[in-house]
Amino acid sequence: MSKAAKTIDDLVYSSEMERITNRGKSVDYLISEVKTEWAYNLQDRKPAPAYLENGNIRPTNLDMASIMSTLADRNAIINIPQYQSRRAKTKKEGEWVISDKNRHGKLIGLNADKEVFSFSARIVDQNVINTADNEIGAYRNFLLTDLEGELYKGLDSIQVKLTEDEERFMRKNGVSIGDNIPIKNFVTPQLWSSFLGAPYAKLKALETRLEDEAKYYRTVASELKENLDIRGVRNSFKHKSKTEVGESKPIKVHAFKAEMDIPMHGEYPSVSHTIGGYQTARKIAKELTYNVLPRLRFNSRTVELAFDKHGKEGLNTPGWDVPDIESEFIIPGKRTEWNKMDLGNDVLLRFRTYEKTERVNALS
Repeated sequence: MSKAAKTIDDLVYSSEMERITNRGKSVDYLISEVKTEWAYNLQDRKPAPAYLENGNIRPTNLDMASIMSTLADRNAIINIPQYQSRRAKTKKEGEWVISDKNRHGKLIGLNADKEVFSFSARIVDQNVINTADNEIGAYRNFLLTDLEGELYKGLDSIQVKLTEDEERFMRKNGVSIGDNIPIKNFVTPQLWSSFLGAPYAKLKALETRLEDEAKYYRTVASELKENLDIRGVRNSFKHKSKTEVGESKPIKVHAFKAEMDIPMHGEYPSVSHTIGGYQTARKIAKELTYNVLPRLRFNSRTVELAFDKHGKEGLNTPGWDVPDIESEFIIPGKRTEWNKMDLGNDVLLRFRTYEKTERVNALS
C-alpha cells in the first residue's frame, strides 16, 4: 500500500470527500487513485526468510493477502490441487463439475465477506462445464481463510507460475523452501494501525458511496425492465438456482462489521426511459457490484481483520493523533450498539463485534 500524507481531519474537509458525498459528481478518478494507493507491490516488501529448524518449517512473515493481491492484479492462472469446501456442497443448474481435483483457471478477483472474516479467490474454473451453453469455465470462489480470518486448512496449496520479477523477489528474500512458500499470516499484524488512518477512511468512504450508487442503478434497471416489459434478459443480480447436495450444520463464529456514515447529497445522473437506459443502468450496477466494490472491500476487510486481532483492545496506539473511540453508540430509532469514531464534518466510523450463525459443511 502506498503512503498518503493527509490526516483524517484533512480528508473529511477535502474536495475529495465533497466529491465522494455528492451523487452528482463522478468518482472514477478516485477509484483509480484508491486502487493505486492500496496496491500491493512485492518489491517494496522486506519479509523475513523461511527456513528449516530441527526439521520444522519456520514460515516467512510475508502474508497471503499481499501475494494473492499481486497475482490477482495480473490475472494469474492458478491451480488448486486439493480443496475441501467449508460450506455444504451444492449443485448449480446446467453445470457439470468434471473433477473436484486440480481446480484451475484465471484468477479474476478477491472477495471478502462484510461481517465474518472470510476471504476467497474468484477464478474462472475450467473444471466446470456449462451444459446449457456448451462452454467450459464458470465463476467459482475458493476460500483462502476460514470464517474468522485464519488460513483455511481445507485449502491444500495454490500452484502458480511466477513471473521473473516475482521469482527474483522470492530468491532474494529467501521466503521459499524449495518450490514452496510457507505462510503463517493472511494479513500482516502491523496493518491494524491503518484502521485509524486517513487512507483507510478514504477507502471506506468511497466504498460507502459506491454501494449507494450500485443500489440506485440496480433499482433503476429493475424498474425499467418491469415498466418496459423487457423480456429475454436474464436478471444479472440473481444467481443460478442451486441445490444443496451435502449436509450442513450451524456454527457460531466471531463477526466484525465496520460502517462509515457520510453526508450523501444530490442525485445520480438519470438514464433515459428506454431499453438503452435500462442497459446503461444495468451495466453501471454490474461493474460496481462485481468488479469495483469487491476489490475495495477486500482491502478494507484486511485492515479490519488486522485491527480486530491486534488493535481494537487499546493495547496498541499508532504514532499519530486519532479521534476518541466511544462505546454504546446507538443509531436513533435502532437498537444495535456500536463503537463510534467521530471523524468530523458529519463523517462517522462505526464498528462492532458479535457472534453470527453460519452454516458449514457437516463433515468439516
